[in-house]
Amino acid sequence: MFASLAELDRDNIVERTTDGRNERGKKDGEKGGRLPLGYIRTESGIEIDQAGAAIVRRIFDLRRGGSTLTAIAEELNRDGMPTRYGVKWYASSVREVLLNEADYRGGLRGESPEAWQVILE
Repeated sequence: MFASLAELDRDNIVERTTDGRNERGKKDGEKGGRLPLGYIRTESGIEIDQAGAAIVRRIFDLRRGGSTLTAIAEELNRDGMPTRYGVKWYASSVREVLLNEADYRGGLRGESPEAWQVILE
């Protein structure tokens, strides 16, 4: 019986937490989780991380210049440019940055009317 009550309580907590995140996401686009490279979470909200933004701009410049994902990863590793977690760059991690182009250009954050701060013009 206690196990059933504990499970019911846990399910209620999960539901309330999820509902709260979804409501906040509709308001300001912030549901938690990982941010795209180039952004950081601060006390006042989500802001541009200048070091990360410079890496983002470089990746897009190299891609516009015709470099492959592997070539971009190799160049970033050769130049000692860190990933967010301090590991080496791979083609897949470069691809993840490129997939966030709409965010970097000021797209809307989730279901909210809030937009990302522009990193790419």
